[in-house]
Amino acid sequence: MTFPSLFFYLCIAQFVGLCLFAAANDARFFKLPNKIIALIFALFVPMALVCLSWDQAMYHIVASVAVLVVGFILFAFNIFGAGDAKFLAGVSLWAGIEMLPVLLLTMGMVGGFMGLIQMMRRRYDVSFVLGYLHLKKIEEVTLNVKVPYGVAISAGALVVSIIQIVNVAQKPLSGIGG
Repeated sequence: MTFPSLFFYLCIAQFVGLCLFAAANDARFFKLPNKIIALIFALFVPMALVCLSWDQAMYHIVASVAVLVVGFILFAFNIFGAGDAKFLAGVSLWAGIEMLPVLLLTMGMVGGFMGLIQMMRRRYDVSFVLGYLHLKKIEEVTLNVKVPYGVAISAGALVVSIIQIVNVAQKPLSGIGG
């Protein structure tokens, strides 16, 4: 096993750990800590210096910047949270342009499923009681669904990480220019 491959495994393990911590925090408090997001960005730097060529690193940075811009546009229209936009940009930095479709597809599927479950759970928990009490106005307000999207982003990060680990296991990294 080459040193760049071993270093990549170490970095990806830390990245996955940070993503899981962020997902747990978002699920519990609906907050994605900026310190965790900053660590995700910072951890990419040594990994890129050891494991990627300059061209590859630039493609990862382009993916991250593009996702950040789109994320903040969605935030401006109150569609996406600012923490979610930053977290997705950090995860996109690790995915790069090549794995970005896999990340976004996985995130969308998991997020949609979570939203559906949340809607069903709220509808059947709240709707029965409020309908029985004839409080339709309150029912409309309480059915507003809030989904911790950091969990879906982390699921996408996990899928991308597994694919990257399998790729490196099949073709070990040779470092800068490799």
